[in-house]
Amino acid sequence: MRKSFLLLLILFLSTLLLSKIVLFSYAGNLYWFPKSVLLKSGNRDFISIDFVDKILKDSIISRSASGREVFIMLPEGKMLSLYADTGKAVLDFSESFDDVVISKDSEIFLDSSFVCYFLNLAQTETEKAIIFYDSPFYLKNIRKTEENVTLEFDRTIPEEALSYWHTETGALIITLKPVVLDTTAETDIELYNGKQSLKFFLDGSSEWYQAYPLFDGNRIIIQKSSGWGKVLSSSSGEGYKLSSIEGIVSGRKFVVTALEFNPDNFEIKLAYGGAGIPSVRDIREIAKNNKAFAVINAGYFDPSNNHPIGLLIDEGEIVSLPTLGRPIFFITRDGKMGISRMDVDFFLKTNGRKVRIKGVNTTYKGELLIYNDHYSGIVPYYEDFVYLVIKDGIVVSKGYNERVENNTYTLLISPTGLEKTGKISTGQKVEFEIYNSYGYELKFAVEGGPLVIHDGKPASDYERNFYNSSILDNRAPRTFVGITTRRTIVFMVVDGYQSKSYGLSFKEMIEFFSDKDFSYLMCLDGGRSSAIVVEGELLNSPSSGAPILPVAIMIDHK
Repeated sequence: MRKSFLLLLILFLSTLLLSKIVLFSYAGNLYWFPKSVLLKSGNRDFISIDFVDKILKDSIISRSASGREVFIMLPEGKMLSLYADTGKAVLDFSESFDDVVISKDSEIFLDSSFVCYFLNLAQTETEKAIIFYDSPFYLKNIRKTEENVTLEFDRTIPEEALSYWHTETGALIITLKPVVLDTTAETDIELYNGKQSLKFFLDGSSEWYQAYPLFDGNRIIIQKSSGWGKVLSSSSGEGYKLSSIEGIVSGRKFVVTALEFNPDNFEIKLAYGGAGIPSVRDIREIAKNNKAFAVINAGYFDPSNNHPIGLLIDEGEIVSLPTLGRPIFFITRDGKMGISRMDVDFFLKTNGRKVRIKGVNTTYKGELLIYNDHYSGIVPYYEDFVYLVIKDGIVVSKGYNERVENNTYTLLISPTGLEKTGKISTGQKVEFEIYNSYGYELKFAVEGGPLVIHDGKPASDYERNFYNSSILDNRAPRTFVGITTRRTIVFMVVDGYQSKSYGLSFKEMIEFFSDKDFSYLMCLDGGRSSAIVVEGELLNSPSSGAPILPVAIMIDHK
């Protein structure tokens, strides 16, 4: 069993080696080659001769008819002869080298040590590459400011020359290979010289914990994070900024995709998976069909029937009633935006009475139920209920219909509900009234949760009473909507269930976002639903692929 383990370990380490690219730094130029040019044989590395005509521009390569013998005329006039059958190489018809040539699938490979010999190169290995070089990179200057450290070299330095990691105390440890410190360089940074390698430490009470390198020609800039983390990508346009950021919380990485925009430039609406609830569609198709600038998943829904859970208001019309007393992201008719809990009720007014409606576009039974043209499913049939079709505030017909027609409402009244409303006849006038505890005229609303930031402060622990522990305590993908102190709107998706992005727990949300300039911040639906599409492209990396949704939030230019 031990032999099997050792064999697996050797195979694993060989796979790690072969996953590295090959890089040549030669005559002042950089040449990158894919991992396929590298071949491992025992404890030796062999390099495909394909590198020769790319690096040695004036060389001439000739092959025998069998392809087993190769003759290379080097730029300085030297001749290199390679014999695959014997493994021999002959340099300038005089120096002979045994066991330095092998072949695989008709391709010729040279021992890496022999390559270094006849080209007068050195070889080193980093986390990302095997590097061959005729001269190390010279570190000429080091400048440290409050925001960054700039390393200036004698020539363009590749990303593969640098590796870095963070300690638990917040120090940043950087290793550079093949690099030599220029004798004229001065610095107060703690440096350690190795064999054509440098290692240095940046310490300071976690201030470098999320620092990251930027490569700019002959400079490497070690940049402190913006407070969010390492910026993976960033773009902007009129009234918006789009960012992908790698953050760290509780010692674990996560990736957040954030769209921040000025609400004066954009409008926010609901978008549906099909003709209406409970139809579903890929979020990318929802974005495409609506020709939207951006689409993000909305509130919670029941995956067993695709009906929304919680309040939804679209263009002033209720699509789904609140169910769990959770926070709401809302927009009023006059453009005010907010995130808060509020009581929202829906009433039928007729016969001088005002009766609460118990459900909208729902599968649940209740005394008074309403189905509007946002509902594309089959209206449920209950034998003892009264069915009324309402258009423009007038009852136009009585009796059951499977579907809701455009611009109409289907009202279902139970026997006990009828006791409250009184008899309603065809031609009778009825009214619907939406009440909320703020007194606002709501144009748009989505219920979600948990609440993370309220009035600039972390949500209290009482928030836990509205959710089960699986929602709060597990690290999972998350979707957020926030309002900043600058009055901009931010939609964010955090990927999860992946080694590159573990997701966030409720405790970690509070820890990370409490100092990020939010006045209000709440979650929308998360888990497998979390996704954001901008200009037709799915920007985050859902662990289960693009989600299928009944409802999404659409952001578009005004």
